[in-house]
Amino acid sequence: MGDLTKGGSCLLGANNIEKHFTLNKPQKGADHKISLEPKEFKLMVKKIRTAEKMMGQKIYKFNSKKKKKKNIFLRFITAKKK
Repeated sequence: MGDLTKGGSCLLGANNIEKHFTLNKPQKGADHKISLEPKEFKLMVKKIRTAEKMMGQKIYKFNSKKKKKKNIFLRFITAKKK
């Protein structure tokens, strides 16, 4: 799963991700083996940013072109309750 869980967490609203960082994985110590090296860390961030872009914008705005054609293309259905 790896980076997938981090990207999913961000999409669900996580603002912070804790990930250990090392310059040398073979170095002695418990954290180095599970830590990310600079290239891996950069890739993780890239994947998170891609996942965020895939979700799109939360606020939808009409640009000026769409505003002009709004009345032509948008249709509405109304009903009256008895």
